[in-house]
Amino acid sequence: MIVDGYSLLFRAFYSTRYLSTAAGRPTNALHGFTGMLFKLIELHSPDCILVALDAPGKTFRHVEFQEYKGTRKETAPELIEQ
Repeated sequence: MIVDGYSLLFRAFYSTRYLSTAAGRPTNALHGFTGMLFKLIELHSPDCILVALDAPGKTFRHVEFQEYKGTRKETAPELIEQ
């Protein structure tokens, strides 16, 4: 099974209510991501799982299409922290 890690992480962040540690560090994206990953495992019983994440910085897509992700808002600081 191949999982688009950032897609699942963003989905978890925006679909899970705000959760945090006793010290106030946000954890809702991690909690939601882990729950969704366990659900995928439960439903599909894969032999292996690969979670793919985008490399940092610009990619060939930015060169070929100047507007790539141009309308996307900045990532929320609470998500970056997680």
